[in-house]
Amino acid sequence: MRDTHCFVCGKLFTQMKITQKYCSKECREKNREIWIKEYNKNYRKNNKEYFKKWNKEHQKERCKYRKDQRRRYRLRVLEHYGGNPPKCACCGENQLEFLTIDHKMHDGSRHRKTIGHATIFYRWIFKNNFPEDFQVLCFNCNCGREIAGGICPHKNKENN
Repeated sequence: MRDTHCFVCGKLFTQMKITQKYCSKECREKNREIWIKEYNKNYRKNNKEYFKKWNKEHQKERCKYRKDQRRRYRLRVLEHYGGNPPKCACCGENQLEFLTIDHKMHDGSRHRKTIGHATIFYRWIFKNNFPEDFQVLCFNCNCGREIAGGICPHKNKENN
């Protein structure tokens, strides 16, 4: 046993085996993640022609996979905010093609500029553990809220 510095964080620790390079399991895992990321980057760079050919040969399958993945993200997000099956929080519309995600704080335009278009948007919501700033609305209610200054025409109709 001897004192040595961790290969990842540089912290001084007592080495139990001569081959031990890390002070903790976390540092070992972090180094493994870095190594895998670097290996994958170099592997793709060194085999560029192979991947180019493979991508071209499998373009339809890749396209179908990405489309299915986008649908799965969208459905998960709609089910989280709108129940199962998802429905509009205002009028109860439940046809998936009509349902959208609404920014409760009316800052959707600004938010989309920072994170990107709809495909990225649903994945962003999923990866950020479903923030509470969203709700499911049908397209009519969503547009109606925008036009009527934040209040859906259905709600205005009920109040009159």
